[in-house]
Amino acid sequence: MTYDGTCQADENRFTATLTTKRHSEGLPTVFGDDQELAVTLEGTCAGKLITYVGKAEQFPGVTLEGVLLFSEPPQPRATEASEPMARFSPARLPNLPKRPR
Repeated sequence: MTYDGTCQADENRFTATLTTKRHSEGLPTVFGDDQELAVTLEGTCAGKLITYVGKAEQFPGVTLEGVLLFSEPPQPRATEASEPMARFSPARLPNLPKRPR
């Protein structure tokens, strides 16, 4: 599917209008239809969580509801240490005080 559209935001609320269109053959869409869809969405954004409600003109009475979570790319790994890591030795752990029975 390809998506094209616009979005307007006011504080933590947004509205969006988009058009979807199939670009190649494949599995059916959730609408079971290959036609172009005009979708409108309204929602809120709180931190990394976006919730929305929407509808498609071509399917009156059908409501779309969703939640999107913002995900960040993984952070690069730390550079390797120049010295080898010390081997684990339980004998080096501190002794805990004895508890009275």
